Amino acid sequence: MDMLVLFLTLITFQSSTSLVPCISHYCPPIPEKGKITTDKEIPMKDVGDVEHGCHCRENPNVYTLCFNFKDKDIPCLGFPRNVKVVTAVLILKSTFITEIVRGDFINLENVEVMTLDGNQKLLYIQPFVFENMTKLTTLSFIFNPLLLSLHPDTFQGLVNLKELHLVKNGLHSIKQLSVTLKANILPKLYKLNLNENIFKNISEFDFHPMEGSSLVELNMILCGIEHIHPRALKPLKELAALRVGENRIDFDFLIDMLRETLDMGINLQLLDLYSSGFRTYKHRSLLEIVAKSNISTLILARNQFDILDNESFPLLMPSLISLDLSDVSAQSINNQAFTNLPNLRTLILAKNKLSFFGASEQLPNLTYLDLQENTDVYGWEFFLTRSEFKRMKLEYLSLENTRLILLTKTDFGYIPELRILNLKKCNILKIEDDTLSGLVNLKTLNLEDNRFFRVWVIFYFEIFRDLVI
Repeated sequence: MDMLVLFLTLITFQSSTSLVPCISHYCPPIPEKGKITTDKEIPMKDVGDVEHGCHCRENPNVYTLCFNFKDKDIPCLGFPRNVKVVTAVLILKSTFITEIVRGDFINLENVEVMTLDGNQKLLYIQPFVFENMTKLTTLSFIFNPLLLSLHPDTFQGLVNLKELHLVKNGLHSIKQLSVTLKANILPKLYKLNLNENIFKNISEFDFHPMEGSSLVELNMILCGIEHIHPRALKPLKELAALRVGENRIDFDFLIDMLRETLDMGINLQLLDLYSSGFRTYKHRSLLEIVAKSNISTLILARNQFDILDNESFPLLMPSLISLDLSDVSAQSINNQAFTNLPNLRTLILAKNKLSFFGASEQLPNLTYLDLQENTDVYGWEFFLTRSEFKRMKLEYLSLENTRLILLTKTDFGYIPELRILNLKKCNILKIEDDTLSGLVNLKTLNLEDNRFFRVWVIFYFEIFRDLVI
């Protein structure tokens, strides 16, 4: 029989309204059903200034994109002030602009989200250039490599700015940058993303100009940081989320900084140490800090924990709700591995080398489990029966890109709380009848891109008989 592919993309049996995998503000996002809106179907509308090399196109009610029209023949050397932007989102991308001049954005008072992306000639932004953009809530400067510094009054006027993304530019001084981010200039700043700049050393007083800031989230991933003073974050009293992964910070310096930050009364709730060189045998001092804190979300992705057992998390951590162990080379999980995480609700184990999930018995409160990419297409199979998902109260389970081949009626069992099941690209050939009969509250099932050798008529497939479409 020829191989026929059954595509069932995000079959929604009932509207999934309020699934929350964990109670933290920083939970992983729930995949939403793809939507095709009328706005996206409308052709892009030209809104002018080709004559000066800057071409702008409008996707009505969505965004306006301004870019270089004919590359070097007619380069876009200045922002097109005569263009009327009526959308709330503006993107300025891949131009030859060297300087943003005061008055360039004089007609953009209704823009709420603005991105300057890939302007590789951009050298300077004049002060007060955003002075009339009081509605702007999100501002992004991404990959402008010649932008080495900012004037202290660059962001004057952005009284409602909540998110500032300064990613992959040429910035190299936290001290110089923090002067532009004073609390009286950006009174509502919530999130600051400084990823992929080069800072190297952060001293005790570099963040002092930000004393009194409302900043809650600080991202400094891949910033080449070699040293950060233990008391460097003291001015950021409201800081709750810190992402400092993939830097060059010595392990002991990092631990000292985290310990001192918490001792100063900064109530961290999310800690991201992505690719920070942690190993199973040398992370106890980190766990001691987490155990004594209110950290509820811990991200240890791209570190190394090849065997997860009762020594991996030996200390009681009742505050921990979300744990990311994706791509940590995990090959096996002992049933006692997460015994000391009694309130864990979100566990991400994607991109590992597991053949089954062996810790179901000790996770009574887990609702969100991500096991994507734990086998490759031609590798071993993942054993669902041995994983015993029925022991938990899962609401979300993803096995995308994990090789399953055959689904039987004993694989899942009775999981009454499960509402979202992702089985995309699992190399599934066949699903036996009654396989899903125990998933009595399933609302979303993704069977996209498998290798079924049998096609079911949509209103007459027996395997889905207990599900209400």
